[in-house]
Amino acid sequence: MKNIILIDDDEINNFIVPKLITSIYPNADVRGFLDPYEALYKLSESDITPETIVLLDLNMPLMDGWQFLEQLAIKNLKCNVFILSSSENPMDLELSKKNEWVKGFLTKPLTAENVEHIFSI
Repeated sequence: MKNIILIDDDEINNFIVPKLITSIYPNADVRGFLDPYEALYKLSESDITPETIVLLDLNMPLMDGWQFLEQLAIKNLKCNVFILSSSENPMDLELSKKNEWVKGFLTKPLTAENVEHIFSI
């Protein structure tokens, strides 16, 4: 069973993405968070493993995705982070490639092919 954490301030995305993932992988445990601080708190107190998958939006009002990644590093919470963003800024893609925590950069909306890719890693 895969443990997937979705962090996105978009309620619609937080509704659709878990449905898409569980339609392909019914045994996946997908938890969505609108608030990155709440997600960080839950990750800190739960059994996060290097196999945990985090789907992370970059543009959020309370804490952006880059700040969230910094906090993961500070807390040494090892997991597989995939940026899931509507950003088409080439700098975001380049920064994601240089970040050791980020395993991939996906553009919204998440597709079934993206889900297959995430689960293959």
